[in-house]
Amino acid sequence: MIRLFRAANRIFGLTAIALSLWALGACQPTVKTADDFHQAGIIAIQKDDLATALENLDQAVALESSNPTMLVNRGLVYDELGEYEDAISDYTAAIALDETLSTAYYNRANAHHNLGQFEAAVADYSKAIEQQADFAYAYVNRAINLEVVGEKEKAIADLTRAVEIFKQNGDTEDVERVTAKIELLKQSSAINQ
Repeated sequence: MIRLFRAANRIFGLTAIALSLWALGACQPTVKTADDFHQAGIIAIQKDDLATALENLDQAVALESSNPTMLVNRGLVYDELGEYEDAISDYTAAIALDETLSTAYYNRANAHHNLGQFEAAVADYSKAIEQQADFAYAYVNRAINLEVVGEKEKAIADLTRAVEIFKQNGDTEDVERVTAKIELLKQSSAINQ
């Protein structure tokens, strides 16, 4: 009987120690990776919590500064916050890591446009198109900037190409919208001649 008591006591004692150790381990802070912070940043963006998104993406980039996707996503947050110079810096860093990243060129072009740097925007939209020839929105946005710098014929050509791509994708709404813009540009070109 005493042996059974001691054996049971030993088993329960070991179980109690194991439970205590497990509980202590569960209370330990978990180490977050760059991917954890990146995902938390994306979730915060989706919730429109840009401050939290920026905090998380700052952490992600601090842990893994060689990840162009993290840099592009942080650049998008800077764009949304109106911090275009910081956005351009992140997009430029992403491009330095991956020169084929059309979204980095496209987003940097958008930031240049927002700063009134229309020729720089045209150059970056051109690089985005160079990387992704069927990037319809890059054609549309390049056309907008070409129009601003007085290159209406080139703008019309870009919009025409965008319409072709939108048609291929079955995007009738954008086909109609961009076709209307082409007509307006043609009319304004005829008036100015």
